[in-house]
Amino acid sequence: MNAKFWGVRGSISVSGAGFAATGGNTACVAVESEGHLLVLDAGTGLRALGARLGFAPVDMTLCFSHVHCDHIQGVPFFTPFFHPESRIRVLGARRDGAGIRDTLQAQLKPPVFPITLDTLRAQLQFDDIDVGQSFEVGPFRLRFCEGADLLAHDVQYTDEEYAYRRGWGHSTWKHAVGVARAAAVGKLALIHHDPMREDGAVAEIERLSLERLPGAFAAREGLSMAV
Repeated sequence: MNAKFWGVRGSISVSGAGFAATGGNTACVAVESEGHLLVLDAGTGLRALGARLGFAPVDMTLCFSHVHCDHIQGVPFFTPFFHPESRIRVLGARRDGAGIRDTLQAQLKPPVFPITLDTLRAQLQFDDIDVGQSFEVGPFRLRFCEGADLLAHDVQYTDEEYAYRRGWGHSTWKHAVGVARAAAVGKLALIHHDPMREDGAVAEIERLSLERLPGAFAAREGLSMAV
């Protein structure tokens, strides 16, 4: 099984020399095994994945961890969505009575966006899942993280930042280390870096995390690894 990080930034995409080593696209991770493609989240990194795949049919699954705007921004820029022979299963948790199709439909309509979900010509299957539900996707089994070979966990904040951003929907790197320890995962990928976090600061959080948990590393855009 191979995993590739196409986007590792949180909240909003960024650019500039200070962010070049880590990358500026928002969250998107592609996992391939036994010929099956599973894409986790559809941040702006999804556009880059689509550019690599080109205008060609794909058979894949797209699963959303959640639907904050930085995790769905890439949907209308993913080239295979416009190929009529693409078969794409879309999975997401129900939230406040709304399914994943409802959520994406709310994003893709004027005046917020010029095209609607119906403009995507791919054969789309939308499936709503319950929070905490385990299920099979091709050769993959999606569940919570206990015993996982690789855990990619939000590390947007330091303790100091979290003190005045509690409730904003993000974790600290210490939270991530704690979850990885409790779940006995093989490796911890630090992802969803704050948009203000330049490369040197990402490397420092990586160093501190590695002191507490062997196998911890900062996910960087373009990183590909066997799992």
